[in-house]
Amino acid sequence: TWFPNKKNNFGPRQKDPHEDIQAVVDSGLFKGGMAGVGGLVLGRVFGLMLTGMEDPHRHMQDPKAPQPKAREVMREMAKRSYGTGKNFAVIGAMFSLSECAYESVRGRNDHYNTMLAACTVGGGLGLRAGVVPGLSGCAGFVLFSAAIDHFMQDF
Repeated sequence: TWFPNKKNNFGPRQKDPHEDIQAVVDSGLFKGGMAGVGGLVLGRVFGLMLTGMEDPHRHMQDPKAPQPKAREVMREMAKRSYGTGKNFAVIGAMFSLSECAYESVRGRNDHYNTMLAACTVGGGLGLRAGVVPGLSGCAGFVLFSAAIDHFMQDF
């Protein structure tokens, strides 16, 4: 296609490099990857906070047992925060990828995609424990996502 360009007003249109970058950023795989990385970071921070709030005496079954050393406590905090971060990353990536898949299949970008993705993720995670936990996981994730969408619609 021939469009005017800046030099001689005729010739092939120059491709804008920002279009390629925008296409990558708008892709579902990029969004899913960013949700996974963001979930990992947020989950690690959240895990560190939760581990720091635990009862420090839960390790001491025996009153004569020595108190755990700082290095052991730090290792356990790192291990537990990694587990929490991994869970957040999986949930974030699953949610983002399923939302992009529903958007592609339905051809629309609306709040129903969010609810369908929430049900898919909550139900999928709950199905490991059975049908009833799967249904309640679906309902819980949908209610949470609907509440988030409702309160964040002004932003």
